[in-house]
Amino acid sequence: MSPAIAGPHRYAVIFAGGRGSRLWPLSTDTSPKQFQGLGESLSLIGQTFQRLASCVGTENIFISTTRQYAGGALEAIPGLDPGNLILEPNPQGKPAAYHLTAAAIARRDPQAVVLTAATDSSVTPLSAFQEAADRAFRIVEEHRERILLLGVKPTELDTSLGYIGVEESDLEVPGLFEACDFIEKPDKATLEKLAATRTLYSNTSHYCFAATTLLSVYQQAAPDFFAKIDRYVHDMREIASYDGAGGPKHELDAFIANGSPIGVIDGGFGWHDIGTWPSVYRMLAETTGHDRVFLGSGTDEGSRDTLVVNGSTMDIMTAGLTGLAVVASDDTVLVVPLELLERSPEVLARLRRSAGAPNRK
Repeated sequence: MSPAIAGPHRYAVIFAGGRGSRLWPLSTDTSPKQFQGLGESLSLIGQTFQRLASCVGTENIFISTTRQYAGGALEAIPGLDPGNLILEPNPQGKPAAYHLTAAAIARRDPQAVVLTAATDSSVTPLSAFQEAADRAFRIVEEHRERILLLGVKPTELDTSLGYIGVEESDLEVPGLFEACDFIEKPDKATLEKLAATRTLYSNTSHYCFAATTLLSVYQQAAPDFFAKIDRYVHDMREIASYDGAGGPKHELDAFIANGSPIGVIDGGFGWHDIGTWPSVYRMLAETTGHDRVFLGSGTDEGSRDTLVVNGSTMDIMTAGLTGLAVVASDDTVLVVPLELLERSPEVLARLRRSAGAPNRK
C-alpha cells in the first residue's frame, strides 16, 4: 500500500557509503555500521529504509553507496530494485554523493523532490517523522529554490555533531525558520556561546530539495568537478571515475556560498545520532531506561553508566564497571571510558590503526 503522503515526484535517498570507523571494532571496512543492527533485528539501513518507505513508498527510495557495499545493501533490503542503487565509483565526500544522486534521480524525473537520510540515526515516533517529511515536501514543492533541513532541538550539547542557528523566516509558513549560523563539530566553548545567543537545531542530515535546484547550485560552486559527475551519470562508460579536486567540503557549503535560502523546520520527532559509542550509549540508555546497556551474549552484575556490546561468539562477563564502553568483535575487544571517547575521539582512531600493526602493545 502506498503511504498517504507519497506524491508522484517525491523520492528519498539513503546515504550508506561510509565505513563507520567511529563504531570500531564492531563496524569494519568489510561490514560497516549500516549493516549492523545494534540490538535490533533489522540493520540500521533496513530500519532507515522502512521509515522512508512510510513516506514515499519503496519504489521511490534510492540507496547511495559504493560498489564495495552494493551486495550488502541488496542483502540488507530484500526486494530492493538493483536499479535503485546509485553507486559511487570512488568516494569523494558527501557533496559528490549528493550531486551524483540528484543527477541520477533528475535524469529519471526532472520534477523530483528528494528527502535524504543517513543510516546512523534513531528517529521516533514514526508518525512525527512522517508529518515532518510531508511538511518539508510541501514547502519545497511550493518554493523549489530552497533546500530545507528537518531539524530537532538538542536536549544536550554534543561536540561531535553539527548544528544550525536559525532566525525568523520572511515566508509566511508556520514553523519555518531561516538558517543563519552553521557549526560542524564545534569545541565546547564555541557551542555554548552560540547556544546562548541563537536558537539551535541539530543537523539530522534529513534534507529536502528539488533535485534540479541542488544540481544548479553545486554546478555554480565547482563547475569542472560536478560536470565530471554529470558525464558519469549520463554515460558511465565515458569515464571510469572522477576526483574531488575543488569540490565543497560540506553538503551545504555551495548553498551558503551562493546565498541560496536554507530553511529549517522543527521536525518534532526524537532523534539520536548513533555514529559514536557515547551517542549509541545515550540512545540506548534513553530507550531502555537503564544506565547500564548490555547487547549480545553474556552477563553483567552491578555495572552502571556502562555500555557493553558483544558482537562476538564469546560470552562477555562484566561486573562492577562504571562509565566504560566494552565492545567485542570476533578478533578485538575494546575497553575504554565513555568520557574519554567523548572528549578525545581521536583515541579510537589511534587504537584502530594500531590494531593491525605487528608487535602492537
